Amino acid sequence: MASKNMTVLKKSDSIILLVLTIAIPALVSSCGTASKDLSSSSSGAYFQTADLPDASAYIPAPLKPDDPRFAGDKGYYEWGKAMRGRTRGKIAKDDAATSMDYMSKLFEEAIGLKISKEHTPNLYHLLSRATKTSAASNRKIKSYYNRIRPYVEFAEPTGVPEDEESHRKSASYPSGHTTRGWTMALILSELLPERSQDILEAGYRYGASRVIVGYHYQSDVQEARAAASGIVAVLHSSDEFRKDMKKAKKEIDALSRYGKHSKVSGNPLFTGWYADPEAVVFGKEYWIYPTWSRPYDEQLFMDAFSSKDLVHWTRHERVLAKENISWLRRALWAPSVIERDGTYYIYFGANDMHEKGEGGIGVAVADNPAGPFKDALGHPLIDEVINGAQPIDQFVFKDDDGTYYMYYGGWRHCNMVKLGNDLTSLVPFEDGTMFKEITPKGYVEGPFMLKRDGKYYFMWSEGGWTGPDYHVAYAISDSPYGPFERIGTILESDTSIATGAGHHSVIKGRGKDEYYIVYHRHPLDSYDGNDRVVCIERMYFDTDGKILPVKITFEGVPASKL
Repeated sequence: MASKNMTVLKKSDSIILLVLTIAIPALVSSCGTASKDLSSSSSGAYFQTADLPDASAYIPAPLKPDDPRFAGDKGYYEWGKAMRGRTRGKIAKDDAATSMDYMSKLFEEAIGLKISKEHTPNLYHLLSRATKTSAASNRKIKSYYNRIRPYVEFAEPTGVPEDEESHRKSASYPSGHTTRGWTMALILSELLPERSQDILEAGYRYGASRVIVGYHYQSDVQEARAAASGIVAVLHSSDEFRKDMKKAKKEIDALSRYGKHSKVSGNPLFTGWYADPEAVVFGKEYWIYPTWSRPYDEQLFMDAFSSKDLVHWTRHERVLAKENISWLRRALWAPSVIERDGTYYIYFGANDMHEKGEGGIGVAVADNPAGPFKDALGHPLIDEVINGAQPIDQFVFKDDDGTYYMYYGGWRHCNMVKLGNDLTSLVPFEDGTMFKEITPKGYVEGPFMLKRDGKYYFMWSEGGWTGPDYHVAYAISDSPYGPFERIGTILESDTSIATGAGHHSVIKGRGKDEYYIVYHRHPLDSYDGNDRVVCIERMYFDTDGKILPVKITFEGVPASKL
């Protein structure tokens, strides 16, 4: 999935690079090198530096300050400086890293697969050797042209001050970061063409970051992509490269959610910015109803997703939308969905209510899980703050005796209420009260209830939803009323995968103890709190009935039908 922070790939660049990819093999052939395998070693570059084609034959000399075209480079340099204090600038600073592990992470979400020596040894080996080859070629042409870096030319600070001294005397044309990143992007696009748009955008962004931090001119980056295109074309003349490509392709097809032989869901489960997923089983299908994760004023509808096997998902657009909720103005959040006697009920938070009358928790109904759901009341079911709990993040739970309870609340407070037989009204508890506060220690929002082996597993989210500390904790009780004593954390960030893992739900598969946790998280390359994606993992219990910590992954879960 393409991040909104990524620079859009221009069609003109793609055409130029395609022409170069076709043309470079002819250059190699004319040099007499393509007919023999010049691989340097089993783990190093595919070619010796001396055997690589002369890139100066197709990469023009860099622009000089007195060239009228240099104004474009200067303009992009000024644009880059303006971006440094923004979210895009933070990403650009991170992109100064050139380690194989960091560069691999740039593409992991796009290909639906973790790239590492341990997990994908063939792919890692291929990309490592290919980038070593492109780096060797890049050093040759950099040395030939020896262009001064922009921050040195203008005697100004950069977006990565700690690297300034080590780069001050090194040449900038073409960009080494970009050459390596674009080499990886082109190879991955060939291995997984159906994901080429997201792959190329990730590679394109990596190069653009070098302009933002002030280490390269725009033309340094543009010509680096051309250089990488040439190198990838040359690589195809290597027998070892072609063999490694076949091995990597087989690995991707077997392990990636996008591979043709994939039997895993992959994470995220589907493209798009979504959060607060409500996962539920209806008949022989899994359904997920998430929040559309954009700014509050844009959150005026909800989509849903269905699957028969947890791997292949179908999007159902606008199952709930403003046109069917007269009082909705903004912030349509965190649905909870149930079915009874062929009627489907979706409970939702609306308008980010702070004062009575502004909004709250509503309910809509439909005769199909794909909607369209229509407001059942014409007003909120709960429209005021009780016990300090903002009326949001509701979860409806049906107990074994047929009683329906709703757990809800933001602002670090959680209430429970009892639903009437019509499922659109509240009725008092046996003691006559309408609201019971059950807030456990550490609670922030996102309550969820699961009953297993006669025990009530109450779960919730802690931390800030836009930050890396967001996570899920839980408690166990003998009663739906609690008390709920916090036991521990079961879902949290993994800085090698993603951050902010939280606001979850749980579904049961066909097996006796087959449970899945569905949640949202932030991709590593995003700094916008709204950039969240929906993911899934298996959830296990120990012999004492406690929930084992969940490990977040790129792979997700194997296919499982109900």
